[in-house]
Amino acid sequence: MSPFQETMRLANSAPLWIFCLAVVGMVLIQTLIFVWISNFYAKKCGITRTQIAGAVRSGLISTIGPALSVFVVGLGLLAQIGAPLMLARLSVIGNAAYEASAAEMAAAAMNTRLGSDTYTIQAFTASVWVMNLGGICMLLPPLFLLKLLSRLTQTMTKKANLGMLLGLSASLASFGYFAADYARRSAPHSRAVAAGFVAMLVLESAAKRLHLRWLGEWALALSLLIAAVLASLVKQ
Repeated sequence: MSPFQETMRLANSAPLWIFCLAVVGMVLIQTLIFVWISNFYAKKCGITRTQIAGAVRSGLISTIGPALSVFVVGLGLLAQIGAPLMLARLSVIGNAAYEASAAEMAAAAMNTRLGSDTYTIQAFTASVWVMNLGGICMLLPPLFLLKLLSRLTQTMTKKANLGMLLGLSASLASFGYFAADYARRSAPHSRAVAAGFVAMLVLESAAKRLHLRWLGEWALALSLLIAAVLASLVKQ
């Protein structure tokens, strides 16, 4: 048995399933608590069931696009870090790009790569640590700085929408960094990024010109599918 096969046997073992399902269970409990709180305050604020249903529908549709990208990357991680850890990590953070890059950086620090025959249990342990420590860094700042950030955002928004510009700039920088890192790997990767970019522009433009709200809501999911299909068809 190769080191990678031994690692995958551990990664999909029963104890790891138990621990990871407990994490997913906590996420589900938190979701139910938020739903209960939302319904409680909806009644106090006079929000009707129709308005709630509309908000839920919009939320579900707008989630499909990002969830699709998480699902696609999750399939790749499934064979590299195992199903339990992949399920737990994407249930807590849901940032597939971060999880993949964090696991890969940890593997590189151990002189190996994800999915390689030299990906040992020690390298897998390093990946778990990096993924979780990075996740903690994402969760703690909002917990301790939420009120301060809220005041800053409100202040900046009143001054020429600086808050919106700051958020937009941060998003563009983050997604641009990951897209550029992906595009530089090979010609097929570059074509996939370019196809997704062009498809997104065309779909958003068409949605605005034709007044098709559903097309704008599905633009992200469709552009990801177009990029994935092009990358698989044009391999050279």
